[in-house]
Amino acid sequence: MSMAKTPKKAPKTTAKARTTKAAPKAPGKAKTAKSKKVVDPDGDTQIDVTRIGRPPKLVESDALIKQIMGLALIGCTLDEAANALFVHVNTFRTFLEENERSLEAWEMGPEIGKMSLRRMQWKTARAGNVRMQIWLGKQRLGQADKMDHRHAGANGGPIRTINGQMTPQEAAQAYADSIRGNF
Repeated sequence: MSMAKTPKKAPKTTAKARTTKAAPKAPGKAKTAKSKKVVDPDGDTQIDVTRIGRPPKLVESDALIKQIMGLALIGCTLDEAANALFVHVNTFRTFLEENERSLEAWEMGPEIGKMSLRRMQWKTARAGNVRMQIWLGKQRLGQADKMDHRHAGANGGPIRTINGQMTPQEAAQAYADSIRGNF
């Protein structure tokens, strides 16, 4: 009796064994290392640390600083500014912590915005806008619209009321007087 040989099954391969050769990178797409100087724990020498990986979303530049100041100038919150710059609020917060010039622009922006708004209000008031003049007078000079809400009865005397201490005849007379306008 002859035994027919059965074909052997190929051994199972792992994910590592199945990896294919990576396609060659296009020219100009090579990863670049970013160098950053960090002070060592002793505090006396600077270490050059090379960072490889995804480039940062925000890179400090004069144009970005101008944009950050403009967002702060109009009163944007941190969340709103981050959305305008297309980054997460934590990314923007970290960027401000790491970049002194940008943080300074972010902090100065609201103050410059207040000065600009005040300048426009004064210009409007000087041009003759009465409402702006009244508003500035209330804000800066403590002026107010005063309303007098004093109540008085006939001839400036006390107001006559109907109460439980009146006799029925007095209450009827007081009611009749109020209807006729004789307080």
